[in-house]
Amino acid sequence: MNSARNLIQLSNFYRAKLYDELELKHPEAFDNSDDEACIRGTEVMCRFLKERLTEDNIELNEDGFDMLCQDFFGSHLFYERADKLKAKGTGDKAEDSL
Repeated sequence: MNSARNLIQLSNFYRAKLYDELELKHPEAFDNSDDEACIRGTEVMCRFLKERLTEDNIELNEDGFDMLCQDFFGSHLFYERADKLKAKGTGDKAEDSL
């Protein structure tokens, strides 16, 4: 990986706003109950982030996007939210549909 991978990060305000929208549109993204769920969630989050950045006219090269992706789904705030949703039973929508 690029040694400068943490140079670009989302602000806490913008990240929280994105998590709110992601939770409404794709609550399954917060399901980290097993490896397959994590892979699906990561794919959903990457697509979602790319769409939102495009809507907000934020242009990045591949390295920049990778940095923001890592920040987006590697944040402790993501895991806190995932734990809260799991406790409420809304983060496991993918399992419910099986």
